[in-house]
Amino acid sequence: MLELIQKGGVVMYPILLCSVFSLAIFLEKLWSLRISQLIPDKFLREVEDFIRQGKINEAIALCATSNSSIAKIIFSGLKKIGKPIETIQESVVDQGKQESIKMERYLSTLGTIAGVSPLLGLLGTVTGMIKTFNVLAMSKQLGDPGMLSAGISEALITTAAGLIVAIPTFIFYKYFTARVERIIVRMEGISLRFIEYFRG
Repeated sequence: MLELIQKGGVVMYPILLCSVFSLAIFLEKLWSLRISQLIPDKFLREVEDFIRQGKINEAIALCATSNSSIAKIIFSGLKKIGKPIETIQESVVDQGKQESIKMERYLSTLGTIAGVSPLLGLLGTVTGMIKTFNVLAMSKQLGDPGMLSAGISEALITTAAGLIVAIPTFIFYKYFTARVERIIVRMEGISLRFIEYFRG
């Protein structure tokens, strides 16, 4: 692996850095976008029971002990109990937007990495071919493949490395973008249901 990086030239280092960032973001999103963390079923059942029974203080206390996104959204509505339903709805929507922004964090970075990595590979291809033609220009032994191998290797290795990083990163980006969208839709449905409870 180290030998390939060295043969790929200086462009391999930003490609390698892109791969590290891509993997780190993948692991972070895999952990942070767990449904059990964002919308725990047990919490929803308990807080819904409290609200149905009119135990608002207990519901508020339960929300305060939960670190889930849906708890923060419901808590924002519970704090406005007694005010016009429009105020409650606005508070819930605002908190929902904040939670959405948290879930979407780093996704744009994944998209950027997916776009930049193959371009870095192309840059490595260009620099490798420049080296090859420089060797040809300075060498009298045009038929010696050994003198051309370094530049050609750099060109091929960086192209492959850029694609190897870009393809899975693009898949990560599309997967997590779709996952966030599904979670947001689910949260919106839950929020609307609770707003009806507050209305009642």
